[in-house]
Amino acid sequence: MNTLKGKFIITGKIKVLTGLHIGTSGDFSAIGAVDNIVIRDTVTNKPIIPGSSLKGKMRYLLSRTKYNDNSTLTMPNIKEEHNEIRRLFGSSGNKEKNEMIVLSRLQFCDMLLREKDYGRDVEFDLPYTEIKYENTIDRGTGIANPRQQERVPAGSEFDFRLIYNIENTENMEEEVKCDFENILLMFELLEDDYLGGHGTRGYGRVKFEEERIMTYLLYKLKFPNGIHIGANSSLELTSTTVSSDVFYSAFYAEYIRIFGENDRELFQLTENDEFKISDLLPFKEMKTETVFYVPKPFVNDIERKQNNDENEQVVDRKKVKKLSYIPANRLNEYFEFLKTGKNFPEIDDDFGEKELHTKNKVSRIVEDTELYNVEVFRFNKDSGLYFIVQLPEKWQEKFENVLESLSLTGIGGKKSAGYGQFSITDDAMIFDGEYFDIIESEDDRFINESLYKESDKYLLLSSYLPQKNEIEKIKNKENGYQLIKRSGFVNSPKYSENPQKRKQVYMISSGAVLNFKPAGRLADLKLHGNHSIYRMGKPIAIGVTYGKDS
Repeated sequence: MNTLKGKFIITGKIKVLTGLHIGTSGDFSAIGAVDNIVIRDTVTNKPIIPGSSLKGKMRYLLSRTKYNDNSTLTMPNIKEEHNEIRRLFGSSGNKEKNEMIVLSRLQFCDMLLREKDYGRDVEFDLPYTEIKYENTIDRGTGIANPRQQERVPAGSEFDFRLIYNIENTENMEEEVKCDFENILLMFELLEDDYLGGHGTRGYGRVKFEEERIMTYLLYKLKFPNGIHIGANSSLELTSTTVSSDVFYSAFYAEYIRIFGENDRELFQLTENDEFKISDLLPFKEMKTETVFYVPKPFVNDIERKQNNDENEQVVDRKKVKKLSYIPANRLNEYFEFLKTGKNFPEIDDDFGEKELHTKNKVSRIVEDTELYNVEVFRFNKDSGLYFIVQLPEKWQEKFENVLESLSLTGIGGKKSAGYGQFSITDDAMIFDGEYFDIIESEDDRFINESLYKESDKYLLLSSYLPQKNEIEKIKNKENGYQLIKRSGFVNSPKYSENPQKRKQVYMISSGAVLNFKPAGRLADLKLHGNHSIYRMGKPIAIGVTYGKDS
């Protein structure tokens, strides 16, 4: 037996192009139930692709093509297979030829269905699947016999993972090269064939897609002229920060202005969960570090410990209510305060001040002028807004080109007056979840770790628009959140001749604390216009802990 030198792990996704049926026993189905059902994971009830199904199909295709010297369609005896096939898939040996057992170098895993946003409200016939009605025709009598097939619908995606064992042999390099050529060949063959049952009727067409290397980047922005982000549709009120859906809309508009309406790459990345963005949140540069703030969490499920201490300090509720942002690494202090009522964290949240600017509106018809006020938030010299973006590593350069252009255009209202223009300070900070040494402060170390943390609770750093199947989860009493309304008009000649209302939608604001990691969706708010109007609702979330084990 050869010693193990190492392992290659191949990951990606299998995308279903046409309905997929990999069946299981339906012998005990109730009357009226689906005739042929798909195999499901017993815990999540989601359809799966068994590793055995993929292994068997790939072995069959490789054996039938590259290593089939038979002029007929018959397959060779499995014990007579070529050594290169047996090396990949294993063999029980051949006693007649005194051949030893061959261990499989490939290890297949069951493939689990991914959570997916189909870009529209989809009604499934059964959880995650569709029912296809077919007829079999008796050629002798002409009588039709109807039947039902359960299928995983086109567009669904499964996580794919394949492990290859590197064995220490005399011809190791040549064997590994040959094996990987065969693995790639099997992928190509399967894409031109089908997986599962009923492939001759169009079922089971799939595509293997590589998993793009995703990265989180943090950018710091400074606004020398201040910023106006309208609150309650009023020029006289401004927000200090910028919601992720508002920022995404501004970024997308700049992207289209540069690359044209036919460039759909950003839209496709967003649909495929490969592009997400956080709110623009405050940061503050101190003498020795930069402090990054996150939204104050909306927490519903922390029980205040009873304390009969007469000397207990009472915290002013107004002080707690006024607090909007907390340094990332001090979240645990805030959670502890909520549990005990003691030691309210003293936080420096002086990022700047609001100013009311008076402007003149000059009519082009009459000579009269009209005065109006615009509220602007002007940041201190050491403060600004940061955001986190998740994107494919290869897309960073294109993203930064658009961001640089947007810095000159500006974000928010009254950009023609110079408001909302920004400068990008320093290079992007890369968060890979592994290198935990401090970059600028304890805050970015905390964010770096929390972005990749699997947890029972997640704090949203973005606005969130739930998928249909997430709504019931949100209703759980453990979840804390606040709703924000998005409505208004679309003022674009390409959309309609006159300003038109768009669909009204309620979103969950950043700061929500949920007991599941949300996926969210990209919503089309088009009503009567000529093209789609999208609202970004796929959030970035960080794992937080404040329960018994915190």
